[in-house]
Amino acid sequence: MSKFIKYHLPLILFLVFIFIMSSIPGDSIADITFEISDKLIHAAVYFVLYFLFQHSLHNQEKFPLIKQHAFLFAFLFTVLYGASDEFHQYYVPTRESDIYDLVADAVGGLVAYFTAKLIIFFKQRILNKAST
Repeated sequence: MSKFIKYHLPLILFLVFIFIMSSIPGDSIADITFEISDKLIHAAVYFVLYFLFQHSLHNQEKFPLIKQHAFLFAFLFTVLYGASDEFHQYYVPTRESDIYDLVADAVGGLVAYFTAKLIIFFKQRILNKAST
């Protein structure tokens, strides 16, 4: 149970948080003063979502292939959740589905993917220097 709480519950809670936030009708949300800030918020949220997916997938034992390729599957699941979120918003009153929001979601996931790869690269480099 503690493995579930440590590795998987944060992801589930964040997915629920995104779903709840995207279920709020558009006229209930404060106006964002400039369009780019909306895309930055999308990218930041999906940046975090990528890391939560990667953390969860890397620490599960049921699907070895997914565990082995957790970086790629985390990106795939991040983009798929972004697409499902845009589909969901299509049916929320006074909200709209926006392809550019999905692009911002994917960019956030992609930046997180490369950030994670860079972290691993530098960790391995430090470990290699320490062992020599």
